[in-house]
Amino acid sequence: MRTLQLISNKSILTKELIKQITPPFLLTIYKIFRRRYGFFGVHSKYTDVLSEDPWSDKAWISAQKEKLLQLESSRDEKLFLPTPHLSNYLMIPCLFINLLSQEKTVNVLDHWGGTGLVYHYLYPYLSFPQNVKWSVLDGPTLLEIGKEYTKKKTREKPDNPTKINFISDLQNASLEKFDIVYVNSSVQYYTDYQNNLHDLIALQPKYFIFTRLMSGEGKTFFCSQKIFTKHTPCCFINSWEFLEFFKKNGYDLIFKSPNKDEVYGRGSFHDREFKNVPEEYQTPFSIHMVFGKKELEVNSQKNIQNKKYN
Repeated sequence: MRTLQLISNKSILTKELIKQITPPFLLTIYKIFRRRYGFFGVHSKYTDVLSEDPWSDKAWISAQKEKLLQLESSRDEKLFLPTPHLSNYLMIPCLFINLLSQEKTVNVLDHWGGTGLVYHYLYPYLSFPQNVKWSVLDGPTLLEIGKEYTKKKTREKPDNPTKINFISDLQNASLEKFDIVYVNSSVQYYTDYQNNLHDLIALQPKYFIFTRLMSGEGKTFFCSQKIFTKHTPCCFINSWEFLEFFKKNGYDLIFKSPNKDEVYGRGSFHDREFKNVPEEYQTPFSIHMVFGKKELEVNSQKNIQNKKYN
């Protein structure tokens, strides 16, 4: 691991040096031709799109390892604002978890959470980490990478062991009682998002937190997304349809916001990613949504009434 970290540090320094000495217009041309992501076509069904499973591809797995190494090399928890700083989308689960964990343990399921990267990003910003239990559900390859990294962190800080659990089967997750189901940029890859979400709703969490959800005002459709060299079906979901689905299943929308960190479409940095999708289907940005179980609202209203009469 030490050798890999040194290699990673040298790689990062080399990349930064190249950026400094290369003229901006050449960097732009390089980024265009090196583009590893992109959307293609418009389809009505998941099965109409070629699926090459990029998630088990060596390029994707290598990228996830690299993210952990980059996190490790840039981390400084002694600062008032620890580095690396949180991305805007990560502030949403962080705030909710900090509020809920003040007085009790909060159990979080990170669905399709890969190596547990989000947890490790959040950890220095958790106000009550001892009250946070984090479970990651994903495939065995990424989970194994996450386990090894977590073991390393625990060896470094034996007095402060990392509270993270790795699950490869949703049936195992059903044995837990989760307060929050967190889904980061994953719903668009579900084979049937409503059926897949029904499985998560069956866990009866108090909250669903979705970040970087591919959703907009247009009609729901599928396209092919290129990830490195592989293609996978990707669903862009109508926001009102998504909202209605959760209402019917007993959850109210309690927060929504655009993700302006990743802007798509004409004139944006990512406009080339949509060049093979008709303009009327292009979504300008992904969005964030938080849903709360309806019984929470009812209980809150009861508490307010009780206070009035006491």
